[in-house]
Amino acid sequence: MGTVHAKEMEGHSHMDNPAPRTRSIDFKQPAKVQRVLIEGLVRTKEDLLIPKIQDTFSAENFEEVVRQCVESKAQLQELGIFKTVKITVDTCKAPGASVSDYDVKFIVEEKRFEGGIHTSAGNNDVESSLTLGLNNLFGRAEKLTARYAHTRNFRSRKNNQAHVQFMKPLNGNPDVRLILGGYSTNTDVLLSGYKEASKGIQAAFTFPSTLGSHNIQWDGVWRDLRALSRTTPFPIREQAGHTLKSSVQHTVTSDTRDDKILPHAGYLLKAVQEYAGLGGNVEFVKLNTELQVNKEILPYIVVQLSAACGTMWGLGKDKRVTVNDKFFLGGPLTLRGFHDRGVGPHVEGNALGADAYWLCAAHIYTPLPFKPGLGGFGDFFRSHAFVNVGNVGAVELDKSLRENIEQLSEEFRLAYGLGLVLKLGNIARMELNYVVPVRFMNGDCVNPGVQFGVGMTFL
Repeated sequence: MGTVHAKEMEGHSHMDNPAPRTRSIDFKQPAKVQRVLIEGLVRTKEDLLIPKIQDTFSAENFEEVVRQCVESKAQLQELGIFKTVKITVDTCKAPGASVSDYDVKFIVEEKRFEGGIHTSAGNNDVESSLTLGLNNLFGRAEKLTARYAHTRNFRSRKNNQAHVQFMKPLNGNPDVRLILGGYSTNTDVLLSGYKEASKGIQAAFTFPSTLGSHNIQWDGVWRDLRALSRTTPFPIREQAGHTLKSSVQHTVTSDTRDDKILPHAGYLLKAVQEYAGLGGNVEFVKLNTELQVNKEILPYIVVQLSAACGTMWGLGKDKRVTVNDKFFLGGPLTLRGFHDRGVGPHVEGNALGADAYWLCAAHIYTPLPFKPGLGGFGDFFRSHAFVNVGNVGAVELDKSLRENIEQLSEEFRLAYGLGLVLKLGNIARMELNYVVPVRFMNGDCVNPGVQFGVGMTFL
């Protein structure tokens, strides 16, 4: 077995920027890694890195040496604690080494501090944020982050949030993490006529499995809900006051899409289960599921089918669920043709929310004539035609499944349209659509014609 050293090695050839060679390399020639050296460590503990690079010693020819080095580099980068990782390979200079023995050196530059001021778009709002972070806090990829954000949506809400979070990967695995944090928020929800101040603490554990990525999270939060103005109607005012919520939430996500925003193939399945009632005076069970399937039927022509549904039940004596925990439907990236929170019961223009919802969407995406798929400008644009259908209501436990399905499907909403989609990096999308609401109910806030939306989640 070879040895691992965290020191500098003289005389090497660079794999990342190889110098011109006068002779070809036989990648099948026997090769054995005798030493792996790591240069540039300041805070990082070697026991974190050894499992990431030890497979290089198993290589038996030069091709395997190169492959194992590249895989080890990827694992080092996944830790998120290095600005750069470079590799050099050279013949071993140790006494008694043969011509088939090699030394491998990883040259790293640690990333200690990070942060900045950012402006981003998401869910039809604009967020400005200040983030400061300390990486590799104790030398094993821990991270402490402080963040302040101001979010503004001129139709639905504005939000100020301060958040402090500590994250530690377990056993050096960035996919298995322990997260501890605290937060404070102040939110004005304009379309429901209330404002809310909250202060909370949370603990989370994330891990992968064959079913997908799991997140188990506990939240303990104090909330103060108040009427937003003197015109806030009584059904919202009667829910005002202090609540203490202690809940546990499990999220499982399986995502095989080849692109998060404009995929050609793959599916997304996300299921969230929440139970509130581990303490405090808020008690409910809440379930939410989302499914998206993508299929390229012709070159660059993609059919996308999506569905989402959710339900919740209040527990305790009065079984009451307040407006800040309920479901809302409508908006330019969900049920198009309706305003944000535009579907379902309203009082004097204020959305009350619902205990259950369902939503289905079908899209067909086609390219614009800008040489799509060739790395050009057209890769960021798609035209699409779509149909959305959905409804809100409640699932009543004293009724049969058939009765609940009939009740939720009786007064469904339906809209169709076409428009343009612009990919904003790999985190968000912008849509400009012309939408025709076909079916809607009294009290809905309908938005026919041109509709604009920006967001990170969509259906």
